[in-house]
Amino acid sequence: MKSEYENEVEQPCDNSSEGSRSIFLVRHAQSANNALPECQRVCDPDITPLGHEQSRMAAEWLESLNPSRLYCSGFLRSLRTTHYVAMKTGLVPTVRQDLFEIGGCYAGYPPGPLIGMPGRGRQAIEGEFPGWQVDPKITSDGWWYGRSYETQEEAVGRSESIVQWLEKTEELEGERSVLVIHADLKRLLLATMLEAIPWHQLEDAYNTSVSHLSFADDEWRLHSYNSISHLPAKWIT
Repeated sequence: MKSEYENEVEQPCDNSSEGSRSIFLVRHAQSANNALPECQRVCDPDITPLGHEQSRMAAEWLESLNPSRLYCSGFLRSLRTTHYVAMKTGLVPTVRQDLFEIGGCYAGYPPGPLIGMPGRGRQAIEGEFPGWQVDPKITSDGWWYGRSYETQEEAVGRSESIVQWLEKTEELEGERSVLVIHADLKRLLLATMLEAIPWHQLEDAYNTSVSHLSFADDEWRLHSYNSISHLPAKWIT
């Protein structure tokens, strides 16, 4: 795949230049963990009051981009951010099991042990977000099932699988898809799509930042990178 890295471009280009499918990678809003030291973090935090404001502003901006599909992870911070986008756009979100942050769902922090946790189960997600489409892989036992911490090699393989889904799935042809995901996964996906850019050289994504790419003729093109033009300066985290 070829790449075009346009860090200075904030606004997405016109539909005519996007190609066959358009993807918007969005980091979730500020979570309680983002605002806490590592030793106080929990395995599945909610978003903060500021995160709710960030979500509302991001949803208004994303509505102006005319998205047609909406996806998120099973983490509460992703679900909560996506709720605002769904309310503003009228889209029915799909909760995918594979869009989680690198590492999976776990308790603890280095240098101590990292204990695998189950993640939110199907009943919990459907109860709080009725009508959403939930991946069959997410069961009553959660979406992570208490597995060990995901290795970097496993994360790379998952990223490649996600990119293959974005490239090859027929239902995404001609669509404008929003993925509400996580900072490190977002960097890894961008590096997988744009092979010339190592993932560790990509800057961290601000909360609710939007990166816009299109895919056509077996080539990814980057139109905007971590745009936060929808946020006032005081709400950038």
